[in-house]
Amino acid sequence: MFSISTDASSICDDEGQHPYPKTTHWKADTDCCNWDGVTCHNLTGRVIGLDLSCGQLQGVIHPNSTLFHLSHLRRLNLARNYFTGSPISHRFGSLKSLTHLDLSQSDFRGEVASEISHLSNLISLDLSVNELLRYEPSNFEAMLRNLTHLRELSLSGNLPSNIFHLPNMQVLLLGNNENLTVSLPKLNCSISNSLRQLGLWSTNFSAELPDLIGCMGSLNYLNLGYCQISGVIPESIGNLTHLESLDLSSNQLSGSIPPSIFTIPTLSELDLSSNLFTGVRQDFISYSNFMHLGLSSCQIKEFPEFLRNSESLEDLDLSNNMIHGKIPSWFMSKPFDKWLSLNLSHNFLIGTIDQLPITPSLVYLDVSSNSLQGPMPSSICNANILRILDLSNNNLSGPIPQCLGNSSQRLEAMDLANNSLFGTIPTTFSKGNSLRFLMLNDNQLQGPLPRSLANCERLELLDLGNNEIDDKFPVWLETLSNLEVLILRSNRFHRAIGNCQAKSPFPQLRIIDASHNELTGALTKDILTNFNAMKSSKHQRKEFDQYMVGYTGGLPYYIHSVSLVIKGVDISLERVIKTRTVIDFSSNRFEGQIPEIIGSLHSLHTLNLSHNNFSGPIPKALGNLSMLESLDLSWNRLDGTIPRELVNLDSLGLLNLSENSLVGPIPQGRHFDTFREDSYRGNLDLCGSPLTKDCGDTEAPPPPATPWEAEQQYDDSEFFDGFTWKAVLLGYGCGLVLGLVMGGLIFLTGKPRWFVLIVEESFKPRRRPMKWIHIRT
Repeated sequence: MFSISTDASSICDDEGQHPYPKTTHWKADTDCCNWDGVTCHNLTGRVIGLDLSCGQLQGVIHPNSTLFHLSHLRRLNLARNYFTGSPISHRFGSLKSLTHLDLSQSDFRGEVASEISHLSNLISLDLSVNELLRYEPSNFEAMLRNLTHLRELSLSGNLPSNIFHLPNMQVLLLGNNENLTVSLPKLNCSISNSLRQLGLWSTNFSAELPDLIGCMGSLNYLNLGYCQISGVIPESIGNLTHLESLDLSSNQLSGSIPPSIFTIPTLSELDLSSNLFTGVRQDFISYSNFMHLGLSSCQIKEFPEFLRNSESLEDLDLSNNMIHGKIPSWFMSKPFDKWLSLNLSHNFLIGTIDQLPITPSLVYLDVSSNSLQGPMPSSICNANILRILDLSNNNLSGPIPQCLGNSSQRLEAMDLANNSLFGTIPTTFSKGNSLRFLMLNDNQLQGPLPRSLANCERLELLDLGNNEIDDKFPVWLETLSNLEVLILRSNRFHRAIGNCQAKSPFPQLRIIDASHNELTGALTKDILTNFNAMKSSKHQRKEFDQYMVGYTGGLPYYIHSVSLVIKGVDISLERVIKTRTVIDFSSNRFEGQIPEIIGSLHSLHTLNLSHNNFSGPIPKALGNLSMLESLDLSWNRLDGTIPRELVNLDSLGLLNLSENSLVGPIPQGRHFDTFREDSYRGNLDLCGSPLTKDCGDTEAPPPPATPWEAEQQYDDSEFFDGFTWKAVLLGYGCGLVLGLVMGGLIFLTGKPRWFVLIVEESFKPRRRPMKWIHIRT
C-alpha cells in the first residue's frame, strides 16, 4: 500500500523526533498486537490504537484500504508522513469508535469529507499543517454541531469564522490560516472557563488586544504571533495567572513592555520579539524565572537585570537590540546545566568568546555582528551536541581550533566569516558528520584545502572566499552530491581545473564562484556538462522553500551574507535563494574557446567569464539561456561577430562585451537596443548603434532634391537616355580621321608657323639640373 521514503518524515528530525519505518518490522505470521505502533485491547485482543507517526510512509490512502476495516480503533495517528495529496476519505467516517484522530503534517489535500462529522466520540482532532485542505461551510457546521465531545481541535486550510462557537473547547489551535479573520471579542468570556490553549499564530488578526483578554483566566498557552496586532499590550494580561507560554512575536505592538507580564508566576516561555516596543521598564520587575525568553528587536539598551532570578534558563534571544558593553559577570556565573540556545547577535557587545556560557548541552550559539575579539578557545569543542555555531562579523583572531572539525557530529551550520582568523582550516572533519553550511569567508586562512571536507557528505554550501588559501582547484569536491553553492573567490587557487572522476560530479551545484584566482588552461566541458541543477528552467518550489534554510528545534534559520557579483555589482545576499544560478570564473587566466555546452544550462542567471584569455567567437548557443540576466565576457581576446542569437535574451539586464576584438555590426532589436556604448567599448571594428561608427551597408540616404535640382536631373536624364556606345564610337572615328588629315597639311605647308615651332621645341633633348651632394667628413 505504501512505500518507505526517508524524506517522507524529514520534518520529524527537525522537531527532535526520530523517524523510522515502523511497518517494515511487521510480519504476517506473527501476532499483530506485538507489531510496532499497534495497541490491542487487553481482554478482546482487538486493535484499538495505531500510531504510525514519523513512519516514513509515502503513498495514497485509497478508500478500499484495509485501514478502514479496523472498526474498533480508538486512536489513530498518521501524522508526519507523506500521503502525496490524498483526500481525507469519507471512509474515515466509518471508524465510529475513534476518540483521537491525528492526520497533521502529511500532505492531505482537497475537501474534507462530511463523514468526519459522524465521529461523535472524537475528543481530539488534528488536521493541521495540511495547507491545501478545504472545508465546505455546511459540512463544517455539521462537524461543529455533532462533535459535542470535542475538546482539542487543531486545523489548517480555509476555515470559516464560526470556528469559535465551541463552548466546551479546551485546546483550540488554528495557526497558519492567513484567510481566517480573528476578532477576540468573538472569544467572549463565556468560553474562558474551559479554554486552556489558544493558538492563532499567522491568522488575519489586524486589531488591538482588548482589555478583556485578562478574563481568560484558565489559559496556560497563548500564541498570537505573526498576526499584525497593533496597539499596546494591556496591563490586564497580568491577570492570566495560569499562563505558562505567551507568544506575541512579529506583530506591530508599541509602547513599553508592561511589567505585569513579568509578574505572572507560572510564565516560563515568553516571546515578544520583532515588535515596535520602546523598551522594557525593568525597575518594576521583581520576579521572573523563565526557561525560554525571546526579546529580539525590542529596543533593549542593557542586559536585562531581571534575568538574575532565572535559574532555569534554557533559551535566550536578545538579538537585534542596542546592548553595549560586556556580558555581565552575574550572568556568566549562573549554573547553565540545561542551557540549549543563546542568541546575542547584532548588538554592541565587547569581550571574548571564553566569557560565553559554552556547556555540553548547548545546541544553538549565535553571537554574530558584535565587537567580540580574541582567539577562539578550545573549550568551544565541549559543546558536543552543538547544531548551530555563528561567530561571524566580529574581531576574532588566531587559528580555528582543530577539534572543531569533529567536536559535534550534529553540527549543521558553522559560520566564522568576516573575522581575522588565520592559520589552516581544520583537517579533522570526520565521516558521518551532519555539516550542511560552512562559511569561513573573509578571513586570513592559509594553506591547502583539507581533504577531510570530502567527508561532509551533507554539505550544501561552502564559502571560502576572500582568504589566502593556496591549492589546486578542488575538483575532488565533485563527490559531494548535495553541494549547491561553492564560493572560492579571491584566493590563490591555481593550475587547470582538471578532469572529473565521479560518474555524476557536482549534480546539485547551482552557484560556483572561483573568480580572482590563478586558474589556467581551458574551461573544459567535462565539468560544465554535469551541472544538472542549472539545466532545468522549471522551478516549482513552495514559497517556504525559496531559501537555503535549516531547522533547529522546529524553527528555521537562514543562511546569510553570501557575496556574489550580480549584474556587475558586488551584492551580499541576506538569504540565499534556492533558484539563483551563477557561474563566475572571472579574473583568472583561462584560455581557449568558451565551451558551447554552456548553452545547455537553461536556468543560468549570471555568467561572468571576464578578465581571462578566452579566444575565438562568442558561442551562438548562449542564445539558448533564456533566463540569463547578466552576461560579462569583457577583457578577453574574443573575435568574430556578436551572434544574432543573443537578441533572444529578453531577461538580460547587463551585457559587457568590452575590450575584445569583435567585428561587424551590433545586433539590433528587442531588449538588445537598451544596452549603452560601454557594453562594447574597446572593440575597434564593431559598428552600429549605440556606437557612433556606422557600418558600410547602412550609410544614410542622400537628402531629397530641391525642385530646381529635380528638374535639371530630369532634363539631363532625357539627354543621356539616347547617348549609347554606338554614338561614342562613331564620333571617336570621325575625329581621328579629321585630325590626321589636318596635321599632314600643316607640316607640308609650314603654316601656321607658331604651331610648328611648339612641336619642334618639344622634341629637343634637355639636360637635367645638377644636384649637389654634401658628404660629411
